[in-house]
Amino acid sequence: RQEMNILIEEDPQGEHSTPSPIQAFFDLHCIPVWVHRALNENAWEYPLPVQAQALPILLGGRSLIGIAQTGSGKTASFLLPAIVQIDAQPRLTKYNPGPVALVISPTRELAVQISDEAAKLLKFSNESRQHPDGIRTCVFYGGGRKWQQLRSFGDEGSHILVATPGRLLDCMKEGSTSLRRVTYLVFDEADRMLDLGFSDDMKTVSSQVRPERQMAFFSATWPKTVQSLACEFCADPPVRIRIGGANGAGAEGGDFLPWSAEGEEGGEVVPNARESIIQEVVVLENEGRNWEKAEEDKISRIKQHVENVFAGDAESKVLIFVNEKGQVDNLSNDLWDKGFQADGIHSGRKQDMRLEVLEKFRRGEVRVLVATDVIGRGLDIPKVSHVIIHTMGDVDDYVHRIGRTGRGKDGKGHALVFFEFYHNRPDNAKGLIGVLERAKQPVPDGLRKIAASVASGELGSSWGGFRKSWSSGGWKDKDNKAQESGNWKSKGNWSEGGGWKEGGWKSGGWKDSADNK
Repeated sequence: RQEMNILIEEDPQGEHSTPSPIQAFFDLHCIPVWVHRALNENAWEYPLPVQAQALPILLGGRSLIGIAQTGSGKTASFLLPAIVQIDAQPRLTKYNPGPVALVISPTRELAVQISDEAAKLLKFSNESRQHPDGIRTCVFYGGGRKWQQLRSFGDEGSHILVATPGRLLDCMKEGSTSLRRVTYLVFDEADRMLDLGFSDDMKTVSSQVRPERQMAFFSATWPKTVQSLACEFCADPPVRIRIGGANGAGAEGGDFLPWSAEGEEGGEVVPNARESIIQEVVVLENEGRNWEKAEEDKISRIKQHVENVFAGDAESKVLIFVNEKGQVDNLSNDLWDKGFQADGIHSGRKQDMRLEVLEKFRRGEVRVLVATDVIGRGLDIPKVSHVIIHTMGDVDDYVHRIGRTGRGKDGKGHALVFFEFYHNRPDNAKGLIGVLERAKQPVPDGLRKIAASVASGELGSSWGGFRKSWSSGGWKDKDNKAQESGNWKSKGNWSEGGGWKEGGWKSGGWKDSADNK
């Protein structure tokens, strides 16, 4: 565990009862031979740290909370136990009995990716003794044609269903599927689902699954909101593991860590980035700027940076994050006109087009991808050499974004971010300094200056250069003196139902849990 940077944070049965990490997939004798064939075909011989520890826990039938980062190999950690559980169950001839394993994902792209990974592992499932017709997987997500998804679900249903919360609930309400057969429930990227406002949907889904289910709950961060939700969903006391350490490894040669080695601050995790990622921070001054000219300069610097990247290595892959759909279209078109293999994705593009562009980027047919946050945190895009962030958001999002680079064998990558002070994120400078220092990266003097100004009160979570407050009489300064109308530079403080009943779920759910009738 120490070598793999695995921490058993909590085991209700005692830490010594937690099974040891496996060294190779071959050590898992309970996995069917046909699954090992699929692993070998994909050159999956040795598990990543999260897989090494999570697999023996989940295959032992215990529930698990895993705190592990995007790209760390979580998907195989929860899919393999699901497949083993399904393979051991007899084939049912009942019309569309519903899935045995349910995986809930925050985004469409991640749901499709998980389903694709499941399909790889199920390639030889027709060799299963219990399921000679094969074990099926299906994906439900919003933004796609529902009738096509339901058609792929088929009359015989699907053994593994991967779904986004909203689309799943829509299908349940219209009676297209039922969760009464689910014995294995997974929430992946749970913190991201909370960020997107899916808390109530997650609770509704959980309430419709049989209470004796096995649970796998994965999150990249561990704030109090995620803690309470995880404890609520796990019927049995779960094992809680955390993957990482001061120099912990993750997926594909190492992944960045979502927590500080020193621990947590105020119940929140401290974001860390790997030392092998070179972080270049460009600090931009807000005061007195011509915003239109400043935006032009920023885009010009991004284009020049892309040119420099490919001048050094024509095989580079660059991922550029911007905030607006128009920026995606304009920048990707400009780069294409300059001769780069560039494309973009945002919420305004059709789902099938977005998936096609992502696949081209994975294969290297697209070398520069410009995207909004629609790309999601959970997607695994290998061999991204450079990440560019047009406008920094929260520190946690920054660490997630730059963590998409450096996933090759050497673990090296480069990140360029443009930092500006925003009053609704006054602590960003301090947080970013912490990320840079923990990763042993240089800290720009301008960034330290902003952090010092926030600490002294010169800058804060309000508008302008001095602390002000708003009242019915207009803006006032800290001495309660009224300001002239229009003086924006002074600061101000801007300020389901359903579920389990005794005997089962009443509206079309469980009647008799013994025989699933």
